[in-house]
Amino acid sequence: MAGTPIKRKYLARIEAAGGITWVLDQVRAGGSVASIAKDLGMSRPFLSFRLNRDPDTGDALRIARALAAYDRIRARPNRRGVSEARTWVENGPAQFLEALKRVRQERIEAEARELSPAPTKLPDLARVGRAGPEVLTA
Repeated sequence: MAGTPIKRKYLARIEAAGGITWVLDQVRAGGSVASIAKDLGMSRPFLSFRLNRDPDTGDALRIARALAAYDRIRARPNRRGVSEARTWVENGPAQFLEALKRVRQERIEAEARELSPAPTKLPDLARVGRAGPEVLTA
């Protein structure tokens, strides 16, 4: 990475702290990306970009945030109006993980469609059911 000393310095700080896994553990514990970036001595946009640029790491970040929210809601005392949220949260992580799996599968299928071979010849318009040039002249 010649010519990118700041980027190398920031990446070295992330690795010295324990890598992306440490960052995700901090988010899971309730920390924000902004506070973690401040602790590491870097900008929030840089850390956010590094976390979200890889789809798997971005998904892991969303899971860590959801689990942190789950812990916060479960830690609340049972008050009126919280029971509905608590019911959703108790079922939410499993549904959230299923949704992430569906999104990942859709992404894989979309990439597979993009990589499919292009047609080698044009379809026969008469067989497709569209009018050909002879109908337009009549």
